[in-house]
Order: sequence, then C-alpha cells, then structure tokens
Amino acid sequence: MAQLLTNLLANAVRYGSGRIVVEAAAGHGEFIPIAVSNEGNPIPENALPTLFDPLSRASLPNRSGLAASMGLGLYICRCIAIAHQGSISVESNEHGTRFTVRIP
Repeated sequence: MAQLLTNLLANAVRYGSGRIVVEAAAGHGEFIPIAVSNEGNPIPENALPTLFDPLSRASLPNRSGLAASMGLGLYICRCIAIAHQGSISVESNEHGTRFTVRIP
C-alpha cells in the first residue's frame, strides 16, 4: 500500500499543480476509500481507458522537470489494488484529477 500511495503522490507532483490532498475514511461499508487529488490540467479523455495499462502514458506536460517515466506507476497501483481484492479509478476534469482506491 505504501508503494501505491507513493506512485499516486509522485504522479500528483509530476503532472499536477497547486494543492495535493490525500483522504482516507472508514465507515463506508465493506470498503475503505483512499483518494489522492491534485489540481491542474485534466487527463485527456482519450487516455483514460488505458491509463492503468503497462507502458501507457497520457500525453501530459512534465511540469516539475523530472525525467519522463516508463509508464508503469499506475499499472503497479492497479496491481497492488487488485492484490488486496480492491480497485482503483480516476476522475479528471478542469478542476483537477482524483485517483480513488477502494480496499476491503
């Protein structure tokens, strides 16, 4: 789970701008939702269906000057979520991007 959060936070720093928020809450039925949100430009809609695929990267500007990644971070996040019988999803619009992990 630490690796999953590290990957999501690294993406928020690399591709987002402004504030980054991490939320976790108990008491939501069978699942604990964990969300990482950031402000910034939305992920292009055509990139969303393959965003969690290995070696897949959305065409986003690299805002922090960090070297381009291999495109494995979100794939690894999905693998970790599935290994814990959970799921991961993303919502992205003009207000920012939010990745939500749901773990039983």
